[in-house]
Amino acid sequence: MIQHRRDEQKANGKYKAIWQRQGGRCAFCGNPMLADQEVEVIEKVIGKGRRVQNLIYIHRQCAYDMFSDLDDAIREHIDLFDLLEDFLDNSPSRESPYLELLEFFRLSDKSPLTLTFRQIETILGDNLPAEAYFFDAFWYENMPGMSSPMWREEGYPFHALIPDETDYYISDAWTSQGYEIKALHRLDQRVVFRRVVMGVSGMRIPKALTARKLPDAIVYKLEKLLKQFVKDNGL
Repeated sequence: MIQHRRDEQKANGKYKAIWQRQGGRCAFCGNPMLADQEVEVIEKVIGKGRRVQNLIYIHRQCAYDMFSDLDDAIREHIDLFDLLEDFLDNSPSRESPYLELLEFFRLSDKSPLTLTFRQIETILGDNLPAEAYFFDAFWYENMPGMSSPMWREEGYPFHALIPDETDYYISDAWTSQGYEIKALHRLDQRVVFRRVVMGVSGMRIPKALTARKLPDAIVYKLEKLLKQFVKDNGL
């Protein structure tokens, strides 16, 4: 019955365009709409008509989840994508060059922790910028754009050089994971870090979940479970 209904919806001219536009994925959770799952075609902005541009496919279960927490007293138009804001991927198109270092600190529980510049480069899989070897500001900068006054105090030649990576700063790799610099020995090319946030740990994801692609049905169930876990624990 469900498969017959799905085929009927996909074959219909109007619904077929919606299905193809979404690539067969639910507009709410982003997961594939599998053959054994009931689906619905709903208005993206409730009350603005069932034009193709205002219609989307979602899992029927996602429809229940989406509206279960809404106040019954709400009578104004609802923009579905406002409700989905926390589920949309708004990450920048280019990833930070320090992601590998951030992951290192996320999984670390040592304190104090000493890393040489060479070890940091090994973790990154790339050389550190030249600024790392000549300016303390590189290590203590806590904002993008090289905005710390330390750069000018140390005489960085802004009039002559245009740095490559002003959108990112390396200290975020450890400060975001509960570490700070205890001592910087730039001439010796090493940094000592210490933990300042206790009682937290980086979760290690089982290799069975990351070693290869998983069946869509398993991914759907796992992502649904994780989203509910995040919601239940206020994360």
